[in-house]
Amino acid sequence: GEVLKTFPHIEDMLNFVYTGSQPFVSAGLVVYGDPSREGGAHAPLSYNGNAMPSQGEKWGGGLTDYEILGVVCHERYAIGGADPKSEQWAAEYATWCSEDSEIFAALEAGTVDFDTLAETFKMLETAPRPVGTEPRPAGK
Repeated sequence: GEVLKTFPHIEDMLNFVYTGSQPFVSAGLVVYGDPSREGGAHAPLSYNGNAMPSQGEKWGGGLTDYEILGVVCHERYAIGGADPKSEQWAAEYATWCSEDSEIFAALEAGTVDFDTLAETFKMLETAPRPVGTEPRPAGK
């Protein structure tokens, strides 16, 4: 459940996993995830002083946007405790992680990426927030 406290919005988690922590430091961002997180906000390099490696291709990582979404969905729903049938998480799961997710399918097909999907899918019932491939504050 800690990942859900740090990243109540999947878009912010996707951005952080894509970029990793070092680009946050280089951009002068002192917090990642929810700045109002219960128990306190997290700072880049705050876990044992080690960096979260960049996973996205733009930052030298080896994963595609589609693969990052798969990892993040697994982390949130298989490990992190989000219940895809609960009122709190059902819309996010349907929009991003379900077998019927248009976003998941488009990322897999390579027709959108983290920089374009918010605009492409703004018509969805639960419109996605921007993800982006540059480090950014949560919710931006």
